[in-house]
Amino acid sequence: MLSLRRCSDWPIAGRLAAGFGVICAVLAAVVVIGWVSLEKARDGSKEVAQLAQLNDGFRTFQTQVASMQNLATQVAAYAQSGDESGAGRQAHEMFTQVLADTSDAEIAAMRRQLTPSEQQLMDAIGEPIEKFMANEAEMFEAYQAGDLDKGNQIALSNPQYAQETNEITGRLAASINARQKAKTQEVQDETAAARRLMLILGIAALVVAAAVGFVIARSIRRPARQMVAAAHGLAEGDVEQEIELRSRDELGQMADAFRGVIAYQRGLAGAAQRVADGDLTVEVEPKSERDTLGRAFATMLASVREVVGRMSQTAAHLAEASQQMASTSEEAGRAVGEIAHAVGEVASGAERQG
Repeated sequence: MLSLRRCSDWPIAGRLAAGFGVICAVLAAVVVIGWVSLEKARDGSKEVAQLAQLNDGFRTFQTQVASMQNLATQVAAYAQSGDESGAGRQAHEMFTQVLADTSDAEIAAMRRQLTPSEQQLMDAIGEPIEKFMANEAEMFEAYQAGDLDKGNQIALSNPQYAQETNEITGRLAASINARQKAKTQEVQDETAAARRLMLILGIAALVVAAAVGFVIARSIRRPARQMVAAAHGLAEGDVEQEIELRSRDELGQMADAFRGVIAYQRGLAGAAQRVADGDLTVEVEPKSERDTLGRAFATMLASVREVVGRMSQTAAHLAEASQQMASTSEEAGRAVGEIAHAVGEVASGAERQG
């Protein structure tokens, strides 16, 4: 409650800026997390591509090994059949060419991408394949020398090394395939998780934006409604208005100004009521030189006092004149009485003389 109170004391521009800052911070967090997730997914995709390239390279290596095994078998077959066409020599030359095409640099580069266990399998291939290649050369020389028994004996022992080579290369290929599939699944899972996280953060950003907007709008709307209601009441002449808002922001300052207006109008209304009740001792002091209403009210009171004073003087004069007229009437009555008395005496005297 205290934090909300302090927030309501912020200037409106400050509240809007703070709300905008919160929204920007949430959006920035969404962007940063999304960027990190995308970079992670991109790195995973690169690893998947490297594993796919490694897999393709190793398949090529397997193909070369299988090709050399087939060519060695062809050399033995042609030698046993007499090889009148020289096909055995051609097969041996092709075997030598395939061996030459197998680059040590490519094999070394491929080995660097293997795990330690896979490197052990790669190293294990070397012994049987070297024996196989040495036997092929020895077998070809024996056939060339016409020693079919020796050549056939070597040809019969060579499949053992070929089988060992195929078994190891098969295990190594399976390991590379499994690693590629696992990495692909991992990247897919991370991408899906990143999408879910982005969606959740996007929804959270919208919720935060809506909440911030609601809080800011509410902090402005409720005080504004109070002051609008007070303004309507004052416009209708109802000075019994109350504004509860008290804060240090622009709306709080406006509320203080409205309370001042209400108090000012209440004061004038009270003074007018006292004047209406006949109390002309009321004093109204203008708030400033620009207080038109206060100055007019003070002038009106002075005018009323002056009129009432004149009326009092006139009434006094009338009372005095009435009193004088009453005295004059009394004296006239006494004079008439005296005249009547004199007339009566004259009449009496005339009767006596008659």
